Amino acid sequence: MDMLRCLVDKKEKEGAIRYVEPERFNVAMLRAATKNFSEENKLGQGGFGEVFKVHLNIS
Repeated sequence: MDMLRCLVDKKEKEGAIRYVEPERFNVAMLRAATKNFSEENKLGQGGFGEVFKVHLNIS
């Protein structure tokens, strides 16, 4: 779906879907979320490079 997250809007009729832009993260946020891209958070290798687990505080 073009990397868009879709959410069901409960205010609209059941089954209606609206599209929301994905979050954007800067390098400082990614470094903090991956503990500076530490090996302990490395999950593997993907087609575009290394893949890391992130820790996010969503409020």
